[in-house]
Amino acid sequence: MYLDGPQNNIFIDLFDSFNFFDTAKRQRSGFKMQRFNLDINHFLGDWTASLKINMYPYQRPVPVGEILLIKVTSDVTFLVQWTPISEFKSDFRYDGKTEKWSR
Repeated sequence: MYLDGPQNNIFIDLFDSFNFFDTAKRQRSGFKMQRFNLDINHFLGDWTASLKINMYPYQRPVPVGEILLIKVTSDVTFLVQWTPISEFKSDFRYDGKTEKWSR
């Protein structure tokens, strides 16, 4: 029913969908992912720990004449919160565009 080739291998097709240097392979791929989000919550009785990871392609602005750079950027957020008193919490963030940690 289907022709043999790399389009039948899920791992090659997934890898080609993230190949930002070869537009033809990316367009041929069956995966069209714009953004990947992962949210993990762990309940520890009175405490809640949350981890959020967002991955997406980001194109940095470059001066005229320089090579265009596109990279996969990650934003990471880790939150520990005491449930009975929600005002007590600690929140750390990493912004992939500015490459800085913040509270």
